[in-house]
Amino acid sequence: MWLFDKLNYRFLTNVKTDFRNAREIEDIFEIVHEKYNNIRYVFFDELWLFLDSRRSTSRKNVDFSQFGLQLRKYRKHVFYTLQILSSLDLRLRNITIWYIIPDFNPLKHECTITIMDSNENIYGTITYNTTILYKHYNTYQRIEPK
Repeated sequence: MWLFDKLNYRFLTNVKTDFRNAREIEDIFEIVHEKYNNIRYVFFDELWLFLDSRRSTSRKNVDFSQFGLQLRKYRKHVFYTLQILSSLDLRLRNITIWYIIPDFNPLKHECTITIMDSNENIYGTITYNTTILYKHYNTYQRIEPK
């Protein structure tokens, strides 16, 4: 989110933040609302809370996977976090293109992220100072599905 804010890109997120280009949303289906048509980027923290693999046939999971398969038509790019990939609905895992794996070093206040595709081909790594990013939101904020 920090980079998108620096680049002056507007984005949607379910996290409370002070980034000037962020618009907070509470429900994942708000991203298709026409008032957000000109916002291309979406960040979801703890996506599994909304689209758990154990509820894979729920109406919400089916609707969102259909949306996910049509992201290019909505002109949206969705980024999400979760701790265990298998906790997310299988169809959504299958349409995930990139994975970003963080490795935190709390002593140095650094995070190194590895970027890979769904075949685990590594495309690069980036290291950044976490104090720059984490001052903009509470990393301990509990995310509650609506």
